[in-house]
Amino acid sequence: MERYPYEILPAPLLREGAFQQVENLYMDPMGGGNFKSRNKWPDDVPTIKEFVWRFRKPQAAFFVGWWTHVLGSKSTPFEMNVPTELGIILHECRFISSPLESVTQLSQMLWEYRARVVIKRRAVMDEDTTIEAYFAPYDLEELVARWEASMTSYVE
Repeated sequence: MERYPYEILPAPLLREGAFQQVENLYMDPMGGGNFKSRNKWPDDVPTIKEFVWRFRKPQAAFFVGWWTHVLGSKSTPFEMNVPTELGIILHECRFISSPLESVTQLSQMLWEYRARVVIKRRAVMDEDTTIEAYFAPYDLEELVARWEASMTSYVE
């Protein structure tokens, strides 16, 4: 799989754009006004983000060449570092809009490109780490004692 050429080009700007996770629920209406919900994707819920790149003139020329000749001007998957809550992590991505659709010449030597990119599987904290963090303030004895106290106060 192709990789974004960090050796030659700067990374996209980190402060720009929001993450938009693709809707993952099907809501099937049932009799009586209830709904049955189920997931469209079991694990790989895609996320869309608009990335912004700013390049000097030679970098811009290389970026357009990379987009045209390496990725073939289409949505060929490639790997790119994406900022997440866990840090900047390598993800599989693909363009869903052409970076050449939104090109701005900011100055004589500075060019800006914007494109929407789909991130195949955005990294999230794994289940074991989440559970460990959730129960971190308590050891087992303290957890059992707090649980018993809450159950006792609930019954009373």
